[in-house]
Amino acid sequence: MVTADDIKKAVGDIQNHYNTNVNNKYVKNSLLRMDVPLHVQQNKDFLLKGDLYYIDSRGAVEDLYMGVAATMDYIDMIVKHVMPHITFTGADFVAKDANERVMAQMALKNYGMNVEIFRKKVCDFFTLLTDYDMFLFNKNPAYKNIKNYENLKARCAEDFSIAEDK
Repeated sequence: MVTADDIKKAVGDIQNHYNTNVNNKYVKNSLLRMDVPLHVQQNKDFLLKGDLYYIDSRGAVEDLYMGVAATMDYIDMIVKHVMPHITFTGADFVAKDANERVMAQMALKNYGMNVEIFRKKVCDFFTLLTDYDMFLFNKNPAYKNIKNYENLKARCAEDFSIAEDK
């Protein structure tokens, strides 16, 4: 049985990984330059920005599904628009000293792997959210109101690998 605390913990883990490894100071400028559609920006924030205080309503669960879908779209945008341009010398971050330069190089070298981990965490959360939804609203789960639910389920089931040694 999945509880609200399990959902909150998983969201916190996703937010922490995103802020530490995907949206860190070494690549933030590249991410900000992406032309992210407004609906993706707003909906991904349901998952990546906010605190979850109350998630026992169907509307809150639907918002989280929308957050997962938007975050998956955002990851696709990162892979298409940011990953091809990630290089050690092309970083938008200017290192203040040698230690900072090493940290930047490590962040950039591991960026593909960190995006993969981020995507896996989002997909694992999608499964957890579906279990929570089916437990909480067993007669009429919120996912039935989500237009792209089956597509989202298929996207999470597909293989995904982008990390490569540079």
